[in-house]
Amino acid sequence: MVVMAASVRRIVGETTFAMLVSATVSILAGLFLQVEVERFLTFPFLLSLIPPINDMGGNIGSMLGARLSSALHLGLIRPRIERQRALDENVAGSIGSGLFSFFAAGVVLLVWGMVKGIVGPLRFFLTFIMAGAILTPIIVVCTIFITVISYVKRLDPDNVVGPLITSIADVLGVLVLLLVSKLLWG
Repeated sequence: MVVMAASVRRIVGETTFAMLVSATVSILAGLFLQVEVERFLTFPFLLSLIPPINDMGGNIGSMLGARLSSALHLGLIRPRIERQRALDENVAGSIGSGLFSFFAAGVVLLVWGMVKGIVGPLRFFLTFIMAGAILTPIIVVCTIFITVISYVKRLDPDNVVGPLITSIADVLGVLVLLLVSKLLWG
């Protein structure tokens, strides 16, 4: 019973800290949106790209974080930022599945935009694909660092990585979407 209480306290403590940091970071995404509200009023379809970009970025990071956490606990990778076969395979798989997912979702958006008569559906498709191509490797790098640092600091990455990386994905997703939209839409 004492062991379980200590385990529960650790989980609650680590996840509470991660969720508080996560909530604070997520506020930044809202602030960036507020600063660029005119862009979204000019191109309202961009608003519909925010949830899938943020969700997919968070999902990529969470899945990779879970896999790296398991690999660290099992001793398959060392808690160092260096080339390691298991790490390389997980990174390649995450980037590949992330890019494929963004492409597949982009095709759905393109078809939907054409059916609904949205002005410039190809440009929205390119915006989504470019945002995904930029966001995916950034999220992968952030996930590796958060996972390794939490493990080295004796925090369980399973308790920390998910909340942190999804919030980071929210902020980065908004920033990348704004950057790409400025490049493609002026």
